[in-house]
Amino acid sequence: MGVQLISRNTTAPWNTKVAPPITRGLEGWFTLDTDARRFGFNRAPGKPDATIVGAPAAFSGYGRFKGNVNYLQTQIADSDEMTLIVVGKATNALVAGVDTVFLAGAHLGPVSTPGFTGNASGINLFLDHPTLFKGSGSRDSGAGTANASTVSGTGTATNAWAIRSMRAKSGAATLLTDHTAGVKVTGTDLNARVLTSNKYRIGSATAGFTGESDISFVAIHSAYLTDSEVEAQIAVIRKRLARLGITA
Repeated sequence: MGVQLISRNTTAPWNTKVAPPITRGLEGWFTLDTDARRFGFNRAPGKPDATIVGAPAAFSGYGRFKGNVNYLQTQIADSDEMTLIVVGKATNALVAGVDTVFLAGAHLGPVSTPGFTGNASGINLFLDHPTLFKGSGSRDSGAGTANASTVSGTGTATNAWAIRSMRAKSGAATLLTDHTAGVKVTGTDLNARVLTSNKYRIGSATAGFTGESDISFVAIHSAYLTDSEVEAQIAVIRKRLARLGITA
């Protein structure tokens, strides 16, 4: 199984679109390496590019971001069904309760779901512990506001490369997976998701999470992918990582 490259009016590899095995709900496909000027290019066909904020740094195989300073602002809106797949790590070893690293997500902002007040978050994938990886997102509190619903698991050291994913939708459990360590955590909150008006970011939340991250790849789907669909995407992702010398 391979990846179809769609190149229009150019043969340059960095600005080709992709057709990975699973295109259901594909909103963003970002490959981050070599040249920071290209970080914002969205390889998902027909989808808008991200805006580069600040000055993220480029390395061979990945980009380096700092929360609230250097990050990518996408145009991807929150939706009831969402899936994130991220290849990343904390730049430095984390100290529990001190350092926080935001990999990707739509962090706290005004609610967009009708009938709710206050703030809400999309789904967020982050690190704040030497081995814990976490996912959060807003769900119906039952009182017209949004509750933060968080899932966490123990997996790969957070300052080591790993492929992590998060999936969430109303009426279903949040699924948080460290595919490198083979750890899958299933949430217990099945309440309806409450959506945020914020767009998804890579490398930064809207507040807090000031740590540095190294990120090589991000896929964002407005769909709750199945296990087999996620694994099909990861098979392609791993081929790219192998070319870059990244083991995850």
